[in-house]
Formats: sequence, C-alpha cells, structure tokens
Amino acid sequence: MIIDVKKLNYVKRIYRRKPDKFIKLSEIQGWKRDEEGFADLPHLNHGKKRRVGTVCPCVYKKYNEVTNRAIVNYISELLESDISIPLSIIDVEGVISMIDGVHSALAYDKLGITEVPVYINSKSLPFGVCYKDYAIDRNGNKIKVNPVSGRYESKRMKKLLNPNDEYDVYYTTGGLHFVGGGSDIWVNNWIELIPKKLKVTPVLCIDRIKIPLDNKHWYSEYYNNKFKGIKIVEINKESDFDKDADLYVMWARPEIKDFFIEVVNNCRRLNILHGYYRPKDIIVKNFQKLYSAVIHVSIEESLNAGWLLGLPKIQHFSGTIDWEKEVTKHAKHVIWIGVDKIPLHNEREIIDIPNYYVFDNNLPIVESDVVAFASRCETRKCPHFIDGWDSLAFTNPSDLWWWTKNYGVKFEKTKVTQYRFSSLDNFNKSKRWGISHSSFVNEPFGYSIFQAVDYGKIPILNSYWCKDIVMNR
Repeated sequence: MIIDVKKLNYVKRIYRRKPDKFIKLSEIQGWKRDEEGFADLPHLNHGKKRRVGTVCPCVYKKYNEVTNRAIVNYISELLESDISIPLSIIDVEGVISMIDGVHSALAYDKLGITEVPVYINSKSLPFGVCYKDYAIDRNGNKIKVNPVSGRYESKRMKKLLNPNDEYDVYYTTGGLHFVGGGSDIWVNNWIELIPKKLKVTPVLCIDRIKIPLDNKHWYSEYYNNKFKGIKIVEINKESDFDKDADLYVMWARPEIKDFFIEVVNNCRRLNILHGYYRPKDIIVKNFQKLYSAVIHVSIEESLNAGWLLGLPKIQHFSGTIDWEKEVTKHAKHVIWIGVDKIPLHNEREIIDIPNYYVFDNNLPIVESDVVAFASRCETRKCPHFIDGWDSLAFTNPSDLWWWTKNYGVKFEKTKVTQYRFSSLDNFNKSKRWGISHSSFVNEPFGYSIFQAVDYGKIPILNSYWCKDIVMNR
C-alpha cells in the first residue's frame, strides 16, 4: 500500500470526476501487454517528448527501475490504498478501445479486478504524473518537469487518437537565418520542400547558439517567401510541442541545452542534414539511431587541398577524416550532394542526390575587372589568390587575416566586408565588381559559382571543378 498522503491526495484530485460507469475489463481492447511490453521503457504524458523513458520519483524510489512493470506495480498499490482510477475509453458502435490508462488497466488485471471504472468518449481527459517537480530517466538522472495536473482538451485529444506519437530528429549546424555557406542554403531548401511530406513528426535540431537577426525586416520577408505555407514552431520549453506544426525547430541555446540533448536522445531516428567535421558526443551517443547522414564536402579531399596547393598549414575548421568515416560507418544511409565521386564511394554504398541551383536573377554581365571573393576562407577556397589584385572580400575578416598571420598574405588591394546573409543579395548585385574568384580546389558543388553567374559575374574556374563540364570546353 501507498502511505504518502500527499501522493494519495494528488491522485484523488486528478480523478475527482466520477466515472461514467463500470464495465468488464475484458470488454476493452488495446490494453494487454506481453512480458516484453512490461520491460519496455514507459512513455509518460503523450506529447511530452522529453518524458519518454521516465518514471515519477515515487515509482523509482520504490522499485529502482524505469519500466512499465514498475509503474503497473505502483498503481496496483495505489488501488489497494482505496484509490479509484477510471480508464479513458472510446466506444464506437459497440467496439470499446483504450485511449488512456493502459498502466491502470494492467494494474486492475494484476489485482484480479474485473469490473473497472471508465470515462466514455470524453472530450477531455485527466492527466498528471506526480506532485514532485522532477522525473527519473532510464539512467537514474533527474529531469526537471512541471508538476501540474489538469485535462487533455479536445486539441490534445486529437493527438492522443493518433497512434503515431513518435518523432524523428533532423540534426544540422545551420539553417533558417543562420546561413554561412551552401550547406545551410541546402538545409533551408530541405525545410521548404520536405517536412510536410514526412509521415513522422520532424524536429529540426540546430546545434548552434541562436544569433540575433541583424536585419529583422529582411528576414521577415525572406521567411515569408521561402517558407510560405509551412508552419514552423520554435521549441523553447516542453509545452511548445503541444502546438500544431509542420516542423518543430530547436536551437542549442545554453539555457535549454539539456532539453536539446534529451530531445535528440529520445528520438525514433536521427538524421544528419549537415554535421560538424569533428566528433560530437550528441552524435556518438545516438549512433544506434543514426538513420541517414548527408555529406556536403569530403573531409579527406578538403584536407588534401593543402597538399595540392603546396601549403603546409591548412584552414578547415577542425575537420578529421576519422570522424567522417565513423559517422558514415554507423549511418544506415549515406547521401552525397556533390557532383564528382569522392573517396567514400570506394568504401560503402552511397546515395547520390546532387545539389541544385535555381537561376532566378539572370542579370546581365557587369563590366568591371574588380575581382570578388564571397566564400568562407578555408584552404580549398584559395582566398590568397586575390592578393595583389583590385578585389573585394565578402567574408569573415578574422578568417581572412589567418592568411596574413600564417602566410604573410597582405591583401593590400582588397577591401574586406563582413559577411552577412541578409546583405548577400545586395553584394551580388553591386556593380563594383564583375569577376568572381571561384577557382576552388576539390569543390563538391559550387553554389557560389552558379550564384555568381546568376548575378552577371564572370567566374574564374579551377580545372578541378566539374571536370565533365570544364574539361570539355
């Protein structure tokens, strides 16, 4: 029996409404579980993603395990303590099915109670877990929760009637207003085209601190045009998951970092839209769920750019070949968005889905011999090529100065402007320059190359790029 008076009163308050009637437990469908089901991780509070695989501290203290069996045993003791817990059922033309209360039904069955109280076809259902402000996860860790009780209203009832309560995580390092390169534009294209076609709820987890909008008006127009008709809900707290959305989005903001990790850890499948080029614990811990990994650049070829250029020091933002191999080894599907084959093609099966560019500007050629560099300053982009030429650099100044520090490249004839995605269109339309430094080494696709042509700039190309096109001209 349970002697915690506060717990008993909490449960009584949740189920203070009298049951509609008593019926035979055997007449209800959908509550029986086999031994495997008893040993499974519980799913407390439908729609509360971070509570998958948790129990209330009262259950854990008594049984020291996080299983459905532990919950059933605890509810059995509640019932023996003169507590009545009605089951929520739906009766459609005489077919009676369970909506909520599986653990309670199993507890009644364990005690040999055959006549059970029920709520029938209710527009709202009672809910509550514990009066304490935390739950216990599968590892015995405390998870902060809001110790409330109340009712599932009609909107939430609709969710409960949907048996597919799982969600998939789509992990990325950028997207939405954080666009630092072609991979982030690719992610935004994915947001525009894919989420509404998915059968399982998608959660886009952007593993980056959310930066402020540098131009709110510009981004408002960009969002309205790019993501028109797509309902995006940003997740800052658990209850945000109760809102209807085509796509849920989470940023790894410091104040919700633990929540961010829990959401990734509890997903059905993990899909990497664009990942970091170095080991990340959040990916390692979920290798067993890694369903797909999209590769935007070959780390091996990118690191080899220094050798091709005769540069002993390289700038590639902490990339490692071993990490690329480890991720692609664990992913069930590996997707390459580049044009030419890469070394990974010799190691495992790869799905080739080349990137694309839509020419929607088609501006006339700009008559100017000023060269512009509008890319990140990693080694394979060869920013030092513009040294000594009348030029513009639309990039991160500190990355450009890396070349001055390590190779003495002075860029004395180069005017540098801080890159901002909201300013990219104006920079590309500028008549101050007419030639694009696009002579990149081991370039996988070349979004900025197509973009230069679209804006009326003449690109200087490297023979390494798109060999089937360049070598045949």
